[in-house]
Amino acid sequence: MTPARRAVLDRVAEAVLALPATGVVRVGIDGVDGAGKTMLADELRDRLAPSGRPVIRASVDAFHHPKPVRYRLGRYSPEGFYRDSYDYAALRRLLLDPLGPGGTGRFRRAIFDVDADLPVDAPEERAAPGSILLLDGIFLHRPELRDAWDLSVFLRVEWTRSHRRRGATGTPTPVDREAPATRRYLGGQRLYFHECAPWECASIVVDNDDLDAPFVVERGDRRGWLAAWLVPLLLALAIPGLAQEGPLTFVGLGLRSDLATVEARYPRSQRVGNYVYVAPEESHDHVYGIEVPDGGPGRRLRVTFERPDGVPSPDGSGRYPTCASVQRQIERAYGSPASILEFAEEASWRADRLWRRGLEELRLICFGERKRPASLEAEAVVIVPLDR
Repeated sequence: MTPARRAVLDRVAEAVLALPATGVVRVGIDGVDGAGKTMLADELRDRLAPSGRPVIRASVDAFHHPKPVRYRLGRYSPEGFYRDSYDYAALRRLLLDPLGPGGTGRFRRAIFDVDADLPVDAPEERAAPGSILLLDGIFLHRPELRDAWDLSVFLRVEWTRSHRRRGATGTPTPVDREAPATRRYLGGQRLYFHECAPWECASIVVDNDDLDAPFVVERGDRRGWLAAWLVPLLLALAIPGLAQEGPLTFVGLGLRSDLATVEARYPRSQRVGNYVYVAPEESHDHVYGIEVPDGGPGRRLRVTFERPDGVPSPDGSGRYPTCASVQRQIERAYGSPASILEFAEEASWRADRLWRRGLEELRLICFGERKRPASLEAEAVVIVPLDR
């Protein structure tokens, strides 16, 4: 192992061991396919061994959906790859939540063998206090998982230069941008980057392009470094036939979402008609309720943040998130709003942000005191067809 690689492992290990050892420390290692996630997680396990703390190794690949779910949007669908590959509800229920604060400590490492396309009956295990979970996989900074990590790592490697594509020679094989598989996997990563910006969420970002000379990207240096990386990456993502003007979504939901999809994503939440009240343990991004499109001419998707009195938000942020925080989240995917609509509504002041794409409109409903933008809070996000 080179000194540079050892230094990165030391840096990550020190950050892990600095966290309280009273419970289980949950560490997520994220990156594109072939970024070196499994390799780094295994090396980190070995680096942590002298601490005497038990290490639980797991992978998101043991929580795949079966083929009918993975391919329900088509065998080569980019959106299907991003949205339907994994059973995140089971991942949280069986592994991440039991190892989190207030959890039972009893967990399972796997539910599915993706190669055989069959469920597996992994034994239930019990974590010792002070254990460390090291879980590697793609898409680990999705909204459903962000609050599950005590520490997370994002490995920066361009998909077209991933170590899986380089093989033994170290030289990347050419990318066939017309190939259906390229459309699926590269397009799915594009959706993830646009919606989640994992490098902004990660505790530690590692440039892992050169396995012998990786380095930690310091937080203050990320902006310029990311600009140099993302520009060529986004150009590489301009694949003929990959829709650049796809449907509008928020937290992975849009006008094409149906009740079956929402119920599968939030299995412990309560459904009333076409409305789902998200259970506190399944809530993310301050989401409290989801009105699912009914397919009629007045169809809409509404994601509500407002919580009734006495119903606390899981992150302790109060009844509503700030308008600015939700706006930043949407801007990562769609840029600045096309317009801001301001008007008085009863005793409050509304200042809605609007985005449009194709025949759809996304509206962020914000309210507060007039001429005081810092006071604005977010009530809901609504997506509607423009021809309604």
